[in-house]
Amino acid sequence: MKKTDRILQARACAIALPLLVGVAQGQVVRDGSLGRGPAALSGPDITISPRHGQQVGANLFHSFSRFDVPAGQRATFTGPNSVRNVLARVTSGASSRIDGTIASSIPKANLFLMNPQGVIFGPDARLEITGSFAAVSSDSIGLGREAGVFPADPAARQVLSAQPPTSFGFLGPRAGGIRVNGARLAVETGRELTLIGSGVQPKGEEPHGVVLQSAGRVTGRNQRLIGAQLVAPDGRVDLIAVNGSGRVERILVEGGPQGVKTAALDSRGLSGMGDILLAQRSQVSVDGGAAGLVFARGNAMSIRDSIITAVTTGAGRSTGVDIEMRQKFSITGAYAGGPGGVGGVGVFADTRGDGR
Repeated sequence: MKKTDRILQARACAIALPLLVGVAQGQVVRDGSLGRGPAALSGPDITISPRHGQQVGANLFHSFSRFDVPAGQRATFTGPNSVRNVLARVTSGASSRIDGTIASSIPKANLFLMNPQGVIFGPDARLEITGSFAAVSSDSIGLGREAGVFPADPAARQVLSAQPPTSFGFLGPRAGGIRVNGARLAVETGRELTLIGSGVQPKGEEPHGVVLQSAGRVTGRNQRLIGAQLVAPDGRVDLIAVNGSGRVERILVEGGPQGVKTAALDSRGLSGMGDILLAQRSQVSVDGGAAGLVFARGNAMSIRDSIITAVTTGAGRSTGVDIEMRQKFSITGAYAGGPGGVGGVGVFADTRGDGR
């Protein structure tokens, strides 16, 4: 190789290196299919404004080629108070990794994050929103009972509507699970926390569509693992694992806690279901003055050294736990010191106040 060739190669590397560094720092990147503005939104405090997306009535739509929030960073959706639902899709074909904070400054707005390749929440992931939150690996979100649809693929037929989200559509099995690795994800009182994942794993492995587990961190004198936590006081936690095609229907319900309109889910339209795993001291809690509902649907569900609680501590009417698996439901291991002071392992629905 000539000396001049080596010099040119060295210069090319020197030029390419800052570009690569820039790409690594650009954790939230718009794909250009909606809205206007720069492609890469810079951190550590990333502001995602209405002009970056498209508003139709009370719905604000965003489209990203990449949506990752590293530890110590924050991605905040902003918009007018007229927005009731923020819908964000990820189109690059890679899973989203959230180890920082997802926030919304829009009062009471619900946030839907859709990535067909899945979403992984790391141990430092947090939610700061006043509405409900959903992370789904669906191929589309249906809008209303008409023809409204927000597809995960920007090249697919798209009909943006002002109607609220009413379904999550799946075209078929894929490796697009929702995993919570040691994070504490919480919503405000009376709100919903929804995880709907599609889990297809290599042969011989369980097809987990939704996984709650530890990230390997430990605490205390006994060095106990810190598991994942899903918390929705007096609200609702939905866990649905998909391994097929069809739709999960979302049915709006009036008269939720504190006058909040809630949504019930129906997974009977799916051709196949995946598995749900709670492991390594993970917790799901809807405890409160009027305990909410934990709703789980799948092919099989395994609770290992973990706990689900719906404990009523006040005078309100409790709802409880609704788990239905097509094949198997199992509880193994031990757990102590669950939410609400509950000890043991498994599923607990209890009334400790004057509620019913």
